[in-house]
Amino acid sequence: MNRSLRLTRRAEASLVEIAKWTIEKFWLKQAELYE
Repeated sequence: MNRSLRLTRRAEASLVEIAKWTIEKFWLKQAELYE
């Protein structure tokens, strides 16, 4: 099932920060797995 989601700007910014933190801590390969 493929559903489209709409995020608030705050939620989107949070996800970006989570991705940055993950890359800093676990490198890009792990961040790609979480994606």
